[in-house]
Amino acid sequence: MNMQSLGNAHTIIRYFELNNRIDQLFSWAFKQDIV
Repeated sequence: MNMQSLGNAHTIIRYFELNNRIDQLFSWAFKQDIV
């Protein structure tokens, strides 16, 4: 496992974390009838 693939894996993990937060935000907004 070299540093390049390690960095790519970290970027992918961060991307999925961000998507998860956005999904949670949208689902919360729908529950609040904001959207």
